Amino acid sequence: MRYIFGVIFIVLGAAMVIWTEKLFGWVGQIQWAETHIGPGGTRTFIKLLGLAVIFIALLLMTGTVEDILTAIFVPKGI
Repeated sequence: MRYIFGVIFIVLGAAMVIWTEKLFGWVGQIQWAETHIGPGGTRTFIKLLGLAVIFIALLLMTGTVEDILTAIFVPKGI
């Protein structure tokens, strides 16, 4: 099941990267991104968000997220 969701989120992230301009037309300017990233910051933010979605989907598909969370939150003696 995680592979199916992983592929869906990879496609979603790729769509965000490919069709940034169309998505920008739907959401408009994100003031935080324009202020902190600079002119064109909303488009850059959408692309970075799409790449983050792809990266997290790959981590979930490979089971790496569970390993990372276990390493952080489980005591070493157990």
